[in-house]
Amino acid sequence: MDTSSTRVGFSDCRADARAHLVIPNLPPLKPHCRMIHHFRFVLPLLPKDEEGLTSLHYYDSAIQLARTSTGEPTEDEFTLGLRAADEIRRM
Repeated sequence: MDTSSTRVGFSDCRADARAHLVIPNLPPLKPHCRMIHHFRFVLPLLPKDEEGLTSLHYYDSAIQLARTSTGEPTEDEFTLGLRAADEIRRM
């Protein structure tokens, strides 16, 4: 059984380490926790787009698709997820 989509990724761990620099008391990252829930404490600090969403919203959606989908993401979904992860890394 492939559980790779349910494990916490390396990118998630780096984002978690950076979030702990801002909020030292941030709870530890849980493997099955939604990214939007885990990073809810830093969400107000993130810039929003014209739709009122942050790159964390898009990243969370991409992670959820990877966790729950039976097929591969579309090219647009994949690109959107990668772009959101890059934006988060740059913060």
